[in-house]
Amino acid sequence: MTPEQAEAIIASDERQRVEFKKSLALVKDCAKAAVAFANAGGGLIFVGVDDGTRDIVGIDVGKFNRERFANDIESYIYPHLPLFIEDLTCSNGRQIVAVEVPADSPPLVGAYLLGTDKLQPNQRVDASRLQAFRRVGRTSQKVDFMWLRGAQASDPRVLISVTGRKAAPILPASIGGVVWVESGTAHDVSIKADPDVYSSGHNALVLPRSDRVHSMGFDLEVRGSTASTPESLWIKACYRDDWGFGWEAKRLVQLIPEGDIVSAEAGVEFERRIVAFPLKLST
Repeated sequence: MTPEQAEAIIASDERQRVEFKKSLALVKDCAKAAVAFANAGGGLIFVGVDDGTRDIVGIDVGKFNRERFANDIESYIYPHLPLFIEDLTCSNGRQIVAVEVPADSPPLVGAYLLGTDKLQPNQRVDASRLQAFRRVGRTSQKVDFMWLRGAQASDPRVLISVTGRKAAPILPASIGGVVWVESGTAHDVSIKADPDVYSSGHNALVLPRSDRVHSMGFDLEVRGSTASTPESLWIKACYRDDWGFGWEAKRLVQLIPEGDIVSAEAGVEFERRIVAFPLKLST
């Protein structure tokens, strides 16, 4: 991009795919805009331009500052997003940095994400530390990652059925059921309740098993008494897929007082989402 082209874009009213930042210090804001652009139609970020007035205020770029800025942006984005960063000298003699963001969809992850803090390479990433953004009009809007990503062909489709409940005072003494995989492969499957008032030793290394059985029964035994009965709880299946993504499928169970005892009834609410991501590799 030439300085003349950059100045023409800055002067225009096209903001769907253009973002202005005044300083190189606004690294996380730039990373957020880059994620939002990549998840939409791509875009441009100009650093050294006043967002309100569109005045080219300029910055002190220098090779060291530009490289550090590029590395700092990368540290907030999961997974690696290919950006083209260059510094330009405008007609008023001041320097700006132009960041070109491609429209892209990373394999398996399906969308780019912003870290709530810097992400360390070669470490697994908890989903709670990542947020999804998408460019809408002139703003970067936060969206649900699983909606933005959509289903991938490699995703394990794990389902949960609650089939047996043993009524008891305060809490059902046990809740039993079946977890099974419709398609794909689920590794290290484990079952638990949330809140954590039940215990279970039901774990399988993989579904389907080596004998091609796709299901696994479970029976959650109450840990002990509790002072009050919650209105509901979640039965969760935690597992990994072939690529190292951590998943959680969960079924809502309603707890229903019936005289002196409480029974459990499976609700219609069911969710399945990624809760942990594979390593962010060094670039």
